[in-house]
Amino acid sequence: GTTSGDGGGAPHHQSKRRDQQQHHQTPPNKPKHMIITEGSARIGYETRGADTRTRGKNDDDGPVFYNKVQVFNRDLSIMVIALYAQWRHVERQEFRAGRGLEGEARAAARKAERDRLYAMSARELDAVLRRDAATEGITILDALAATGLRSIRYAREIPGVKRVVANDLDRDAAAACERNVAENGVDARACEARCGDAVTHMIAQRADDRAPFGRARATYDVVDIDPYGACAPFLDAAVQCVADGGLLCVTSTDMTVLSGNFAETCYARYGSMPTKAKHLHEYALRIVVNAIETAANRYGRHCEPVLSVSVDFYVRVFARIYHRPAEVKKTVLKRALVLQSTGCPSFYLQPVGRAIGSPPRGGPLQPAP
Repeated sequence: GTTSGDGGGAPHHQSKRRDQQQHHQTPPNKPKHMIITEGSARIGYETRGADTRTRGKNDDDGPVFYNKVQVFNRDLSIMVIALYAQWRHVERQEFRAGRGLEGEARAAARKAERDRLYAMSARELDAVLRRDAATEGITILDALAATGLRSIRYAREIPGVKRVVANDLDRDAAAACERNVAENGVDARACEARCGDAVTHMIAQRADDRAPFGRARATYDVVDIDPYGACAPFLDAAVQCVADGGLLCVTSTDMTVLSGNFAETCYARYGSMPTKAKHLHEYALRIVVNAIETAANRYGRHCEPVLSVSVDFYVRVFARIYHRPAEVKKTVLKRALVLQSTGCPSFYLQPVGRAIGSPPRGGPLQPAP
C-alpha cells in the first residue's frame, strides 16, 4: 500500500519530450541519462530501457518513476502552497498580536495586524517569508518523492520554506533524489532525502493537537500525497501527520474507479458509490474530499477544501485540516445521498442529517426526513 506515484518509486513507461530533455550518450553496457529541466530544477534521469521493472523497450524507460504529464500538477501545487505559506504567516502574526489581551482589545489588535500584513504586496510579503524561513518557515513532506523533482522545486521556488522531506520506499529512488538535491545546490538540511515507508513515517510524525498554537511538536505544515493510483491507503496517516491548520495536498489517478466504471471497488476504497453521469468529474472530487473528511473525523479533525481540480486522468485536492471537535459533530450536515435518475441526467440530493435550532450555535442533530 505504499507504492509511489509522480513522486513514487514505481516504474512507468513514458514517451519523450524532446523540447525539455537532452540525451547524453554513454557506452552501450552502461545506463544512459537525460537531463530534465522543469521550473528551477534540473535533474539527471537514468534510462535503462528493457532493464526497467515494466520491461519497457523505449530508451527513456527508467528504474525510477518520472511523470512528465504532471508538470501542471506540480506548477499548481507550488502556487497553492506559496499562498498557504502567506496565510500561515498572517495567522501566526495575528495570534501573537493578541497575546496577553482580552475581549475587544485582542480582537482589535489582531485585526490591525491582519490589515497591516494584507496591505503589503505579494512581493513584499514573500520577502518577509524568505527572511524568516530559517526560524518560522513551513515544513513540507513529499511522501512519495521518486526523483525528488517536486521536492527540489518546493525548496527552491516557494518563499518561506524551512524544510522539505522527500521520502520514498524505493532505495533507487531515494538515492537518485539525494543526488539530484546535491546537484541542484540545495542544502541537504533544507531538502532531506529519506528512504522509508510513507505510512509508517506519517504515523510516527502525527501531530499533537493538545499543544498550544505554535508549540506543537515538530510535524508537517504541508503533506503532499501523490501516489501511482489510489490515494485511499495514505489518507488515514496523512490527516494525522499534518499540523493543525496545515495543508493536505492529495492526488488520485484512479479515475476509472472514481468515475463509476468499477463502483464496487470505489465503495471498498472510499466508502462511496459513484454513478456514471455527466457530472462524474465533480462527483470524483467530492468522493475524495468525503474520504479525507471521514478519515480526519476519526481524530477530532475536519477538512476545509481550498482548491479541487479534475485534470486529464487524475484529481487533485488541496484542503486545510483543523482540529475542531465541535465542527466534527456537524459533519453529518455536509453529507448527502445522491439519487440519480436512470432515464435522464436529473438527480436529487437527500441530506443525511439536519440541525434543530437556530444559528449561530444551532442545536442537536437528527436524521433528515
